[in-house]
Amino acid sequence: MSGYSIDKLFWQQHLSKPGWENVPVEEKHRTHEEKKKLRRDQRLRIHARKTNNLLILDNDERNAIVDAKLKKLLSKRQGQN
Repeated sequence: MSGYSIDKLFWQQHLSKPGWENVPVEEKHRTHEEKKKLRRDQRLRIHARKTNNLLILDNDERNAIVDAKLKKLLSKRQGQN
Protein backbone atom coordinates (compact mmCIF):
# COMPACT_ATOMS: atom_id res chain seq x y z
CA MET A 1 0.00 0.00 0.00
CA SER A 2 2.80 2.43 0.77
CA GLY A 3 4.22 1.99 -2.74
CA TYR A 4 0.92 3.11 -4.21
CA SER A 5 0.91 6.39 -2.28
CA ILE A 6 4.52 7.14 -3.23
CA ASP A 7 3.72 6.51 -6.91
CA LYS A 8 0.65 8.69 -6.66
CA LEU A 9 2.67 11.51 -5.08
CA PHE A 10 5.34 11.17 -7.77
CA TRP A 11 2.79 11.53 -10.56
CA GLN A 12 1.07 14.46 -8.88
CA GLN A 13 4.29 16.37 -8.28
CA HIS A 14 6.20 15.70 -11.48
CA LEU A 15 3.56 15.40 -14.16
CA SER A 16 1.00 18.01 -13.18
CA LYS A 17 1.02 21.20 -15.21
CA PRO A 18 2.41 24.08 -13.12
CA GLY A 19 -0.11 26.83 -12.54
CA TRP A 20 -2.92 24.91 -14.25
CA GLU A 21 -5.06 24.94 -11.11
CA ASN A 22 -5.28 28.77 -11.32
CA VAL A 23 -6.72 28.73 -14.85
CA PRO A 24 -10.49 29.37 -14.97
CA VAL A 25 -12.65 26.35 -15.73
CA GLU A 26 -13.90 27.88 -19.00
CA GLU A 27 -10.35 27.97 -20.38
CA LYS A 28 -9.63 24.36 -19.43
CA HIS A 29 -12.64 23.07 -21.36
CA ARG A 30 -12.47 25.02 -24.61
CA THR A 31 -13.09 23.11 -27.81
CA HIS A 32 -10.46 22.73 -30.48
CA GLU A 33 -12.23 25.24 -32.74
CA GLU A 34 -12.35 27.85 -29.97
CA LYS A 35 -8.63 27.40 -29.30
CA LYS A 36 -7.86 27.74 -33.03
CA LYS A 37 -9.89 30.95 -33.22
CA LEU A 38 -8.12 32.42 -30.17
CA ARG A 39 -4.68 31.61 -31.59
CA ARG A 40 -5.66 33.15 -34.93
CA ASP A 41 -6.88 36.31 -33.20
CA GLN A 42 -3.63 36.55 -31.25
CA ARG A 43 -1.57 36.16 -34.43
CA LEU A 44 -3.64 38.84 -36.16
CA ARG A 45 -3.21 41.24 -33.23
CA ILE A 46 0.57 40.73 -33.17
CA HIS A 47 0.75 41.26 -36.93
CA ALA A 48 -1.44 44.37 -36.66
CA ARG A 49 0.79 45.85 -33.96
CA LYS A 50 3.91 45.21 -36.04
CA THR A 51 2.45 46.71 -39.20
CA ASN A 52 0.47 49.47 -37.45
CA ASN A 53 -2.74 48.25 -39.07
CA LEU A 54 -5.21 49.86 -36.69
CA LEU A 55 -8.34 48.36 -38.27
CA ILE A 56 -7.81 44.89 -36.78
CA LEU A 57 -7.26 46.04 -33.21
CA ASP A 58 -9.97 46.87 -30.72
CA ASN A 59 -10.45 50.40 -29.33
CA ASP A 60 -8.15 50.11 -26.29
CA GLU A 61 -5.23 48.79 -28.30
CA ARG A 62 -5.82 51.30 -31.07
CA ASN A 63 -5.87 54.19 -28.58
CA ALA A 64 -2.68 52.96 -26.93
CA ILE A 65 -0.83 52.91 -30.27
CA VAL A 66 -2.11 56.36 -31.24
CA ASP A 67 -1.13 57.76 -27.82
CA ALA A 68 2.36 56.31 -28.18
CA LYS A 69 2.76 57.89 -31.63
CA LEU A 70 1.56 61.27 -30.35
CA LYS A 71 3.97 61.16 -27.40
CA LYS A 72 6.80 60.32 -29.78
CA LEU A 73 5.94 63.26 -32.05
CA LEU A 74 5.61 65.66 -29.12
CA SER A 75 8.95 64.61 -27.67
CA LYS A 76 10.61 65.16 -31.06
CA ARG A 77 9.10 68.65 -31.35
CA GLN A 78 10.11 69.61 -27.84
CA GLY A 79 13.63 68.40 -28.56
CA GLN A 80 13.86 70.69 -31.63
CA ASN A 81 12.66 73.85 -29.84
